[in-house]
Amino acid sequence: MPDTARTILVVEDDAIVRMLIVDVLEELEYKVLEAEDATSALTFVADDSNHIDLLMTDQGLPDMKGTALAKKVIELRPQLPVLFASGYSEN
Repeated sequence: MPDTARTILVVEDDAIVRMLIVDVLEELEYKVLEAEDATSALTFVADDSNHIDLLMTDQGLPDMKGTALAKKVIELRPQLPVLFASGYSEN
């Protein structure tokens, strides 16, 4: 992975879905940080030593909605782009 790789923070509570997203992004040569919930994501964001180019979050997280997470993240890093991704099974 090149030193200039962009870093994406992936926030997804479903471990299998998170693993799939991370695998695809790493194959595309992105550096990936993983969080299973909003609290973990905010820990990454609050740490200024973590360079993050994009927050990719699920909307249905166990501890808060993705939109609420995005609001908190933007308070800490106003320039950080946020991508929402969510899926619901019929079962």
